[in-house]
Amino acid sequence: MTIDSDPRTLVKAVSPEYPAQCRAIQYDGERCPTGCGPTDRFCALHKTISHPQVTDLLAPGELDTALIKQALSAVEEVETR
Repeated sequence: MTIDSDPRTLVKAVSPEYPAQCRAIQYDGERCPTGCGPTDRFCALHKTISHPQVTDLLAPGELDTALIKQALSAVEEVETR
């Protein structure tokens, strides 16, 4: 794998070292501690809720899933031109 590898491959390669965490706020006011995929904002449980309360504060070293999704979308758009 190199820096020129497919972006999704690169994200998968770094995600075990820099995991993402669900961004939903639980009933007790704390952030959900469950991990999620590198392109997901929520764990499987919170994906099913229509409008969960959300935090955008990231833990140190945590992947910014929103930024990753934007970057992947931009790359795919450029590749399809």
